[in-house]
Amino acid sequence: MELIKLPEYEVFEDPYYLFACGELKVREREFLEKHHFERMLSSRGLDGFLKVLQETYYSRYVNEIEEKQSLDDIITRELSSAVKFLTERLKPEHMPVIRLLIFEEELHNIKVVIKSKILERDLSYLFIPLSAAHSYNRVRYAIDSGKYEGIDATLIPVLEYVRELLSEESDFRLLELKLELFYLENLFNAVSTVGSKAIENLLRHIIDIFNIENLCRYKFSGSKFGLKRVIYPNGFLEPDLFYRFEDGSIEEFAALMKGTIYSKIVEKGTHCLFDEQTFTPFELGEDLFYLSFFEPVKYSIASLEKIIWFFCRKKIELRSLNIIFMGLVYHVEKERIKSRILLVQ
Repeated sequence: MELIKLPEYEVFEDPYYLFACGELKVREREFLEKHHFERMLSSRGLDGFLKVLQETYYSRYVNEIEEKQSLDDIITRELSSAVKFLTERLKPEHMPVIRLLIFEEELHNIKVVIKSKILERDLSYLFIPLSAAHSYNRVRYAIDSGKYEGIDATLIPVLEYVRELLSEESDFRLLELKLELFYLENLFNAVSTVGSKAIENLLRHIIDIFNIENLCRYKFSGSKFGLKRVIYPNGFLEPDLFYRFEDGSIEEFAALMKGTIYSKIVEKGTHCLFDEQTFTPFELGEDLFYLSFFEPVKYSIASLEKIIWFFCRKKIELRSLNIIFMGLVYHVEKERIKSRILLVQ
């Protein structure tokens, strides 16, 4: 799969990050090559997958994978390691980028705690523990009590909003939609304080892709919630552009997107959604945007963007490994597995 041609941006070197970038330069040998993924895909089963894995950085996990028949704990451990690395090495004013890196997991965790309160059940087994500061018990206690000691200051407004929602909104789906809207706006505000236009622009692109996917989901499902509940502000594409298609067709939207940097995502995504009932092209489009966006950063010596590039790539790699692993476990057709991962050299 080819990278997307995106507008160029300037990366500013920061001597503060010389040592951290040096560490990560050495760690680049951890990344798998394209041929590793191809060999895993061509393997007949888990034995072949693990044999390839044994040749890589992930060899340390092979015995555990065989025993547990799962990559979940390993993915969590790798993400926790990333959070720890960033927490120890980033400037205080750059800490919000950690939330950008793990925002999907963070939002998932908040939803888990909300469900645990609504159902009055312990759902800690669904929680993804990425840092001691934001453990299941600590987040649950913060929402229960309104006391936020030890919680990231930029996340506190989200937890306060959750307390409001729980007291006012009885429809869980509406609560979830309101939370997502508030959360992404909060995340954008936090990332905007970092001072990196490049990272801010990356989030704006990701919001655009979310909005494109949400519009297609909305039209496909025939939802009646109203587009204003599922379209987020702060992208490059104005919300009003999406609102115009409340009663319009996806074909008209796809035609409007032709010639933009999102044209391939829209074209492939809408085709697969309505013909194959899958959102995979949108998910791949988001990952491809990460890799394409950070392509110029590879040539930086020391910068915040280079550090974030490393962990974005690591996260995408872990997701691809899990897709292949689960596909082999459940005997999914090889071509179908291949269509769900990025094979970029």
